[in-house]
Formats: sequence, C-alpha cells, structure tokens
Amino acid sequence: MQKQFEARLKVPAQLQQIAETQHMGECVAVYPRKFETYPIPVAIFVTFLVGLATLALPLTILSWSFYLLLLLLLFLTIYVPLFRARIIHRQDQIVLYAAGFITFLGRVATAYRWETIESVLRGTAQSEGEGIGDIDEIVVKAGTKKCKLSKDMSQHARADLCDRVERGYVSYHLPHVIARYNGGEEIAFGSTPADTLFFSQAGFRDAQEALPWALVEKAEVGPALIVIRKEGRTSDWYHKLICNVPNAALLKALLEYQR
Repeated sequence: MQKQFEARLKVPAQLQQIAETQHMGECVAVYPRKFETYPIPVAIFVTFLVGLATLALPLTILSWSFYLLLLLLLFLTIYVPLFRARIIHRQDQIVLYAAGFITFLGRVATAYRWETIESVLRGTAQSEGEGIGDIDEIVVKAGTKKCKLSKDMSQHARADLCDRVERGYVSYHLPHVIARYNGGEEIAFGSTPADTLFFSQAGFRDAQEALPWALVEKAEVGPALIVIRKEGRTSDWYHKLICNVPNAALLKALLEYQR
C-alpha cells in the first residue's frame, strides 16, 4: 500500500528542502489529495457566454475561422492566469516522514514534527444519534495550527494516513507520558476542564469523583468507544466516543502499559 501512494506523486523540491531544514528524516509515504477543478468549467462557461454575445452580431462581420480563433484566445486569457496561480491543476499532498509530516496545500507548505503536536483527534460523530460517523478522519493540533489531514483522499489512503499518524504520534509521546505517570503525575485526556479524564497511579478522576484502580472493573479504548466501568455499577462510570477525546490512541497505549 505504501508503494501505491508513493507512486502517484513526486515530492516537490520545496517540500524536500523543508524536510531537510526541519530534519524530518526518511520519507515514509506520499498521500495525494483530490482537488475539484471548478475554475475549468467556470472558464468554459464564461467563454460560452461571450460566444453567445458574439453570435448576436451579424455573422457577416466575422468569418467563422476568425470567430473560433477569437474564442480560443479568450479561453486562454482566462485559463492561463488560473493555471499559473495554481488554482487549477493543484497537486495538494501530505508527505509523511519519520519525524512528522508536511502538508502541501496550494503554495503553502507546513511542517509538523511529532514533538510539536499537542493532540490527535480520530473520527467524527454521526450527525444524528450516537456513534462514529467517519472513523477515517483525523485532526491534528499544534499550537495555533489545526489541520484536518484525511480530507479529500481515497478511502484506502485516508485509513492508512490516519493509522500512521496515530502510530507516529504515540511512538514519540508515549515514553514521555510514561515517565510522567511513573513520576506520580496525572495525565489529562479531554478538550475542556468539565469533560477531562485524569489518569494516574491512583486510578482515574473526572470533574466529579475519583475512581481508584481497586474499584475499576473494566477500562478499555475500543474502535469507537472509551469505556470505564466501576465495580458494583450497571452503568459505565465513563463512556465517550473516541472522536470526542483527544489523544485516545495515547490513552489506549498508556492503559496497555499500566496493565
């Protein structure tokens, strides 16, 4: 699958220079993004309107050959500036490296190293009711920068990119999180103080109460849900979709370490 993605696009020289400057390491995969070339039908439509206006004139004024040449020049006048501005025929892509990834959207290239990424959010909720609507969508936040990576890609590329980004993020951050855990710190998972879940050697804690490990009957991060169950309760102590909990993949890895 990796070779399949790499064969589609070559990494632009601009990205190669950024990768060397940012010490991104080995190139792992290249993911092309689809781009709807709406300016092309717009240009054709404008040319068609002008052509209709020209036909309104007496046909004796212009010969057909001169008329067709005029339409061709008009189309090129509209098309060439759009082509040079990279509004059409864009080669948007995301290039994954050992130390992070670079997004190339239009003329803008942005590098994201694993250590600068604060959170990775996987999936989106259904518009109606509970459940995951799209698991192969991922949003990365790094300081003031926020990027939805898997937009406008083929299904296989989206799934592969999401998995690789999660693995790269967890591989880098897990040792640091484990060190904090072993040092007695609480590790926070959540987007707001009200819904943040805290993980520590003492157990879990939310905004209302603490749950010691001795009372934890079940704690798992599944493909769609994070479930924590307290002994003696029929309902879950904690129950959230992974798409509502930043760094759910990191929480899963931390749980596996704790066990």
